Amino acid sequence: MISARRLPHPRRCAALAAVCTLIAVLLGTGVPTASATAAGTQPSFPSPVPAAPGDGTDEETAGSPGDSDTAAAGVELAFDEISPVLTAEGTLTIKGRIINSSAVEIPEPRLDFRISRRVLDSRDAINEWKDQPARYRQLGDTASAAAQQDTAGGAEDADDAPRMDIETLPESVAPKSEAAFTLTADAETLGLPRSQPLTSWGAYGLAVKLSSEAAAASAQPSLSLTRTAFTTWYPDPQLLPSKVTFLVPVTLPGFDPSGQVAADTLEQAAGPEGELTSALAAVTAADEVAVAIDPRLIGSIEDVLGVDRPEAGPDDGAGDPADDGTEEGTEESTEKGADPAEPGATPADETPADATEAPEGDDGEETTAPGEDTSGEQTAPAPSPQADRYPQLNEWYTSFIAAAEQRTVIALPYADADLTALAAADEPALARAAEAAADDLRATLPEARTDITWPASGSLTPDYAERAAQAGTKTMLVSDIQQPSVRSYTSSAPSTLPVGEDQHGLNSLAVDTGLSEAAELAGHDDTRVLGISELIAESSAITTERPYDPRSLLITLPRRAADPHWAEAIRQTAAAPWINLQSLADLSESEPLQRAPLTEPTREAGDRAAGLNRLGDVHSTGAEASTAFEDPEAVATRLSRATLTCTSTAWGETANDGGFSSCVDAAADEVSSLTGGVKPEEGSAVLLVTGEKTTIPVRIDNTTADAAHVMVRVVPATPQLRTQVSEPVVVSPGEQARVEVPVEGLANADVQTRIELVAATPPGDSDSTATTETGPGPTPAAGHFVLPETTSLTVRVRTDWENIGAAVIGAGLVVVLLIGLYSSVSRGRRKIPKSQLDAAVARAHENDPG
Repeated sequence: MISARRLPHPRRCAALAAVCTLIAVLLGTGVPTASATAAGTQPSFPSPVPAAPGDGTDEETAGSPGDSDTAAAGVELAFDEISPVLTAEGTLTIKGRIINSSAVEIPEPRLDFRISRRVLDSRDAINEWKDQPARYRQLGDTASAAAQQDTAGGAEDADDAPRMDIETLPESVAPKSEAAFTLTADAETLGLPRSQPLTSWGAYGLAVKLSSEAAAASAQPSLSLTRTAFTTWYPDPQLLPSKVTFLVPVTLPGFDPSGQVAADTLEQAAGPEGELTSALAAVTAADEVAVAIDPRLIGSIEDVLGVDRPEAGPDDGAGDPADDGTEEGTEESTEKGADPAEPGATPADETPADATEAPEGDDGEETTAPGEDTSGEQTAPAPSPQADRYPQLNEWYTSFIAAAEQRTVIALPYADADLTALAAADEPALARAAEAAADDLRATLPEARTDITWPASGSLTPDYAERAAQAGTKTMLVSDIQQPSVRSYTSSAPSTLPVGEDQHGLNSLAVDTGLSEAAELAGHDDTRVLGISELIAESSAITTERPYDPRSLLITLPRRAADPHWAEAIRQTAAAPWINLQSLADLSESEPLQRAPLTEPTREAGDRAAGLNRLGDVHSTGAEASTAFEDPEAVATRLSRATLTCTSTAWGETANDGGFSSCVDAAADEVSSLTGGVKPEEGSAVLLVTGEKTTIPVRIDNTTADAAHVMVRVVPATPQLRTQVSEPVVVSPGEQARVEVPVEGLANADVQTRIELVAATPPGDSDSTATTETGPGPTPAAGHFVLPETTSLTVRVRTDWENIGAAVIGAGLVVVLLIGLYSSVSRGRRKIPKSQLDAAVARAHENDPG
């Protein structure tokens, strides 16, 4: 470790800057705009003072880190710690690692530490530094540090001397290894300006460059790798803090056949390193944090834990607390002297009337924050009967509900469905199903807001905004890219959005995209340090724009499972001296400001439209197929919610479309497996006698987990057979049932038939199961859902030969008899010859003695 020599104090530069400032004010340079002049507290701002001199060399670079870097694959610089805020008495710390996962060693590695020459007083300047860190001062390098350490001879600097310590690096970084680096420097050593805090404070760019002179001199490829970050210099300027509101989504995207989240997944997510634990940490990081909750998640947890919850009343959690219980929910802003329905109906300046007063809570008195329980009447949820089986989940649920009850809660649609994408894909049925489930959350959290709509960033359209307003939406969250500021500086979030033919105003809250993207970076392990430093730096640039005009800003975190460092990002932001956190309720009640009209969406359904259309077909099929089961409502709900899991906004936020496509396939397979799990078994040919009414036995196999409620229909291919639909039968899960189907043979033929299973419950509310007799006639059970699995059966209709033969023989005998009788009658009486007659008379006389 070494101590850098003391940098000269910039008194001359500071004095010269003060003179320049005075001249600029007298000559009118930097005079505030007319709107700023209306507020007597708005000062004029001179140009930033020149960078303080240092002992390093002023240089400029010409490449952007990451794009023009020349480093072997597998070589990376990772930051582990950077001081996001540097006060006059503070110390700048830069810690990180050289990661060499390649197969080649890095000989004689060298790190150069740099800082921007000027304060980055705008968001554009911050973005430019990220892309190309130009105009910097050299703070030091590891090579010089090693040389000075060798020649220092163990001399110790005075305790009060400014110090800059740079940890030396090893002679080489072996393959598959890492080397740590550290720079620490106090504020005085850095030579940052102090004389004019209001103009000199703000973000400074940091850059660390990795190189290797030995690699350049050898046959190895040259090495040049630069990574950037930020620190914000805060010499205690007198300003009014900006107000920031964080909105944390609590969801757990992913497909499950049940339409909910599996119990084991929930228990794991509630563990020490789980996503639910990270979400709870973010929600409780500050009392002012607002939370948007996926009803699928809470419903899944309560089902797993066996929590009994009351039914939500129709008016529970009706939305805006300012509605005073009225059904209309009219917007009231008379106390503010402006009509929020008219864009731009604000004072000339954004500065509130009490802008010169101390920020709330600065007087040292304890104030009641939105997330703070001061009533002492809050009751914990009743003990769960499954608490012992899922202890982590039960503990998380108890803590989360207690925290949510003290915060503003937005009820998301089921599975956080992307409603704007569904609208663009013309799938209203899916959208209605997702929106209807949002009311379920109010059974657990009665104050959950269902009148705040949060469409996916950059996806809002005028048609969707109008339909949402008609459906009861009172506040729309919209990206500031789609509803940009009309001013040259960052405007506050509250505004109005003209909707409908009459262009009436719908309250809107503009999400700060830049801050939200930085907060997203801050959540990941590999970009945590950069994201936090950028988030703090951007907030300082916004405050620098108008230090006596505090803006109210809205930051939303990514709509996916919580990242592990969300809570740290919120706490670091809240700790910044120029930031005061604000609740969503207070933000919503702020004065609406004019913004530009809604622009075209920057994000569309795109390639997902085909997948969403397929989901619509799956959803429709599932609703129809549910009528083939004993509890159609439960089956329909499960299939609908399983399908909705694939409409989550999280699927659209990832660049990899494979996850969405896999989810769509899984949803389609789930409906197919359910409808294909109830089927008739194939049987052997059946012999029938013409003219006889009988039944054909059909066996039904149910391999699903739901009780089927079906009828059997035999559909003949030719009219020689007349059939009827069977009586309804319930087939328990995993079992079989035998059903008799009434049939009647009409003529001698081999009739090919198709055996179908028909839903016993017809579409609609009717539960009629009457059978319909058919031959070639009306289709039996017309309109009922027909399960896709069918089988064929040959029915041989034959004449009854035994009865026919007996009848033929009997008829023949009768004919013979009749012929004989006729012949006998037709011949008449027989004549006896005279000789025979005389002989007979003589014998009679002989035998008669008398």
